[in-house]
Amino acid sequence: MSTVIARLKAHLLDEKHRKDITELEIASQTSKEAAENVSADIENIKVLASKKINNIKTQTNMKINIEDIKYRYKLMKELYQTNQISIPALAGELDVKQTDLMQFILSNREYFAITVPVTGKGLDIARIYEKLEENPTTEEWLQKKIKDNAKTIWLYPIKEFNNIMGWRLAQTTTDPDPTVFPNFNRATKWKNTKEKVAEVKKLGYLHKQQFYFGPYNERKSEIVDDAILDAERNDIVEKFKNVGWKVVFEK
Repeated sequence: MSTVIARLKAHLLDEKHRKDITELEIASQTSKEAAENVSADIENIKVLASKKINNIKTQTNMKINIEDIKYRYKLMKELYQTNQISIPALAGELDVKQTDLMQFILSNREYFAITVPVTGKGLDIARIYEKLEENPTTEEWLQKKIKDNAKTIWLYPIKEFNNIMGWRLAQTTTDPDPTVFPNFNRATKWKNTKEKVAEVKKLGYLHKQQFYFGPYNERKSEIVDDAILDAERNDIVEKFKNVGWKVVFEK
């Protein structure tokens, strides 16, 4: 009898243990799922946080834009009666970091003409270009120059002292210093090019002309090809105009 009771107790104990073990397994599985849910929630929070951070960066970058810079720059020039505004001063007016503004300028370099002030400290903005075609250092500017001057020819003066006796055609063979003559930057590509000079010569409006130089009793003559007398200026302008050309008399 005692053996049966012992076995029954053991059986009941095993059943209890099995029940406890089952409950523990269920609790463990539940904890695992909960942990996985927490982990997923953490990942979602990270993603949202990352998006928020990126959005903040975007908004920060959007604080600097070319139109606002142009507007503030123009007003500051009026306020201080100067043609140059320092980058630190402009950054202060825009309420942005100096380094952020400097990076924006570097990323959009072709829109800005930068100079070193007399003090030698920092950098100034000498000009902000509305379009790339306005900046003599850009390819856009050069292509516009070529297009705008495709039918323009330059004639150069023939002088005796300060007296202009006539005008001559000459090919542009050198480029002026762009820092001194920015509007004539890369002139060899758009001014009196080899092709334009050849085309103008074929029109036959320019001719050989003899000019005299020196004191009256020591005058020397020189025959110049592709030239005109100064008295022919108006006539030559009209002739070129009738065939679609513009003449510029460069003094």
